[in-house]
Amino acid sequence: MPRGKQAPKRAPAADPKFGSEVVAKFVNYLMLDGKKSIAQSIVYGAMERVAEKKKGDPIKLFEQVIDTVKPCGWCELPSTNAGTRSSSKWSCFSLDYSSGKSAQRA
Repeated sequence: MPRGKQAPKRAPAADPKFGSEVVAKFVNYLMLDGKKSIAQSIVYGAMERVAEKKKGDPIKLFEQVIDTVKPCGWCELPSTNAGTRSSSKWSCFSLDYSSGKSAQRA
């Protein structure tokens, strides 16, 4: 049990170029060995290329992509036993290979 009080949670600082916390979190996730400037140059370069190709706001497109790929709130991974071989499936999705349908809510 710690003697001091628990440190307060801090929100990540907004991104300096776009002012988005989502981009700042992505840069921090992409960063290796504390090389933040390299991670920022990779992300900013990719966003510039997306802006040229799609002719739109790269931040809106980035946030839309992040919302698309993140797991939904009602999905759960079932608990597994350590000694058994089982596949990890999301309990909310089923994939029907015979009919060609993909990822439907079960």
